Amino acid sequence: MTSPTLPTLPLALVVDDDPTFCMLSRMSLEQEELRVEEANSGQAAIDFAASTMPDIIVLDVQMPGMDGFIACQRLRKLPGGEFVPILIMTGLDDVDSIAKAYEMGATDFIVKPCHGLILSQRVRYMLRASQNLSALRSSESRLAQAQRIA
Repeated sequence: MTSPTLPTLPLALVVDDDPTFCMLSRMSLEQEELRVEEANSGQAAIDFAASTMPDIIVLDVQMPGMDGFIACQRLRKLPGGEFVPILIMTGLDDVDSIAKAYEMGATDFIVKPCHGLILSQRVRYMLRASQNLSALRSSESRLAQAQRIA
């Protein structure tokens, strides 16, 4: 008799050099039954995602070294990175920063400080949308294969 396999919880990568923000984000996301990993720099996020692509990335902009805009752009270039939802979360709320976030490949943008409930619900929504898009891509692929066979 085989034991049933438990579904794997979605993996969220929180990228911020502020340990307090990481801790608060972890608490909010773990309450929503997400696995959470942390990276304290853009390069650390890229290194992590290159080996284990998370299901969603919460990315700060203002970090030493590589900022979140460049990190977002480079994450998009990784295998599987073109589809992972990236939530830019930063204290920058000017129009230019918001526009730049989207230009660099962000899926969504949120200003911090942000209530944990708002963060967790936004992440849940983004994950659902990502799963729906993945199912649609899979369906389109099967349809294209069936058309080739026919």
